[in-house]
Amino acid sequence: MGDSTCRSIASAVKDVFGIDNSEISFAKKERIDKQYYFDFKVSEKDVMDMIQKAERFNNTMTVIL
Repeated sequence: MGDSTCRSIASAVKDVFGIDNSEISFAKKERIDKQYYFDFKVSEKDVMDMIQKAERFNNTMTVIL
């Protein structure tokens, strides 16, 4: 999925459901930006922060749906 597609989906989620999706949009961009690189460092805290953001987003979507 390209960057513009991710922005379109993120925009649709915000428009349709009226939720703040900036954290999940950032996570998608990070994944796309780093998926081909092996020389970047990530800390356990960074991973846990991203997991918690994804879980919050999933919980919000579950409540809405």
